[in-house]
Amino acid sequence: MKWLDKSLARLGGDQGAGQDSPAGRDRAIREHERNLASWERILGPGHRDTFTARDTLAAAYREAGRLADAIALQERNLRYRIMVQGADHLALLEARADLAAAYEAANTIEQAIPLLEENAAQIKAVRGTAHKDTLRAYASLWILCRRAGRPARAATSADQVLADLEAAVGPDHAAAIAVRVIAGSAYLAAGRNEEAFTTGERCVSDSLRIAGPESRLTFLARSLLAEACRRTGRLAEAIALGEENLSNCARVHGDLDRMTLLGRNNLGAAYRDAGRLAEAIPLFERNLADAPRVLASNSPLLARIQAKTPPLYGAGDTGVETGPDDEADLFGQA
Repeated sequence: MKWLDKSLARLGGDQGAGQDSPAGRDRAIREHERNLASWERILGPGHRDTFTARDTLAAAYREAGRLADAIALQERNLRYRIMVQGADHLALLEARADLAAAYEAANTIEQAIPLLEENAAQIKAVRGTAHKDTLRAYASLWILCRRAGRPARAATSADQVLADLEAAVGPDHAAAIAVRVIAGSAYLAAGRNEEAFTTGERCVSDSLRIAGPESRLTFLARSLLAEACRRTGRLAEAIALGEENLSNCARVHGDLDRMTLLGRNNLGAAYRDAGRLAEAIPLFERNLADAPRVLASNSPLLARIQAKTPPLYGAGDTGVETGPDDEADLFGQA
C-alpha cells in the first residue's frame, strides 16, 4: 500500500529530495500558499483538490523545517477528510501516516502512536489479521512505540495481534512466528528478559522447522534468543548463538547487510559482557566503519553501534535488538 511504504521509509530515514536552495524553497512555498488559498476560495475546504493542495504545501513546509506549520495543515486536512469522506475512508490511511511522520519529525512521537493504531485497526478490519499489509502496519506501529519509549505498549499490541493471528492461521504459520519474534523484542525492551528467552527458544525452533536455517526470520529469531541469553546471564549460550548467527549472516547476506551488522553488534556485546574485550573491540570497530554506509542516519541500530566506543564500549546497553526495516520486511511475503 502506498501510504504504508511511505510510512516505513520514513521510519528508516528521510528519503525526500529538496529544492536546490532556500530561496527556491521559499518561492515554491509562496506558490503553494497561493494555490491553496485559491482552491479553498473556489472549491471549498473539503474538496479533493483542496486536500491535495494542503498536502503539497505541508510537504513543502516540512522540507523547509517549518514543522509546526506542516502539522497544523495536516491536522486540518485530516479533520476535513473525516467530515467529508467518513472515518473509514481509505484516503485517511495516507493522511494519518503523513501526520504521524510530521509528529515524529517534530519529536512528538507520542502523538503519532494513536494515528498508526487507527491505521492498523482499519486495515485489519478490511483485509484481516493475516494479510501482509495488516502485519506491516502493526510492525510500523510497534517500531514507533519503542522509539517513543513505550515498549510495554508495543508488547501488549503484539500479544493481541499474535492471539488473533494464531486463531486465524495457526501457530506454525511464518507470519505468526514473525510476530512472536517481534513480541520477544518488545519484551526485551520492556525488561521482560526471561519471557523473551522462552519466546526466543520457541521462535528459533519454529523458524528453523518452517522457514529454514538461512531465512531472515531464522536470523532474527536467533538474534532475539542470543540477546535474551546475554541479558539473563547465559553468556556462553549467547556467544555460541551469536558466533553461529554472524557466520551464517555474512555468508548468506554479505558483510554489509543489516542483519550482519546486527549480528556483529550483539556478538560483540556478549564478548564484552564476558570480559573478552580483545574479541569484542574488532567487531565494534568494523561496525563503526560499515554501519554509516548501510543504515539511515536515524536508525536505532546505528545509534547503538556508534555507542560502542571506549572506555565502556556500550556496557549497559538496553536498546531494542532488531533494526526498523527488518521487522516490516518479514511480512513482505506473508
